[in-house]
Amino acid sequence: MSARSIWPVTPRQIDDEGDVLLIDSHDGPVADSVWALYESIIQAIGPAPDLDRVGQQHPELTELQSGSYRRTSGSESLCGPARAWSAIMQPETQHDSDRCYAAAFSEALLRPDRQTPLGISGPRGKMAVKRYNIYRNNVTVSLIDALAAVFPATQRIVGVEFFRAMARTHVGAYPPASPLLFEYGQDFPAFIGRFEHAQSMPWLADVAQIERAWLDAYHAADAAPLSAAQLAPVSADRLPRLGFTVHPATRIVRSRYSALTIFTANRGTNAIGEIDASDP
Repeated sequence: MSARSIWPVTPRQIDDEGDVLLIDSHDGPVADSVWALYESIIQAIGPAPDLDRVGQQHPELTELQSGSYRRTSGSESLCGPARAWSAIMQPETQHDSDRCYAAAFSEALLRPDRQTPLGISGPRGKMAVKRYNIYRNNVTVSLIDALAAVFPATQRIVGVEFFRAMARTHVGAYPPASPLLFEYGQDFPAFIGRFEHAQSMPWLADVAQIERAWLDAYHAADAAPLSAAQLAPVSADRLPRLGFTVHPATRIVRSRYSALTIFTANRGTNAIGEIDASDP
């Protein structure tokens, strides 16, 4: 499928070789023409996992059933020092050389200091530096957006500009380890605790940890809680021998600060009064 058959030519969509670039805005369901191109690639290389790009707005069940959003699981990389997230992009049916190519491709995505990997070329064989850099930027921006979706209170506290600069630093150091984008940012609270420019807000990492726990609890497996009525028939002599299982959505966050108050106050858009962060 030719790029020219999908979108009209505009001056901003031309690559190093004069061909049309297909720029994914990541702000809606995938277009039919993109799925057609994707399916033609899958026919050529075999089944391949892809990234789930469902962000803060969870789609309706009918959208998931229609295939507007799709995801599959990843496989392990065979290429030594390559970052773990490169495995997300590698199908089981690939030969080792193809897997190493995929690892090299993904390894440089979050490292702007690295050159375009060898073998990345346009339709006429010229090194596709511009194409790769656009894709590299899209990946970075998508991961920053994912962090902003998971940590809205943290972003409101520090401001969009500060948050995105901090998130960009995190993205460069901690690539995704899962094809599920909502799982990205598990280590972001700890990163904030070490981030030099956030040291004046020692409670910020705890607020972010609460946000992460809130989302993890939301996505945890459903399970009915144990009620008092279910315990009532148990005789007193049996109580010491009972064992309990923690509910899948249970999360424990400890803080020396009023992190929960700060988190709750910054989840919405209402004006916030003065909060004594030192009062837990």
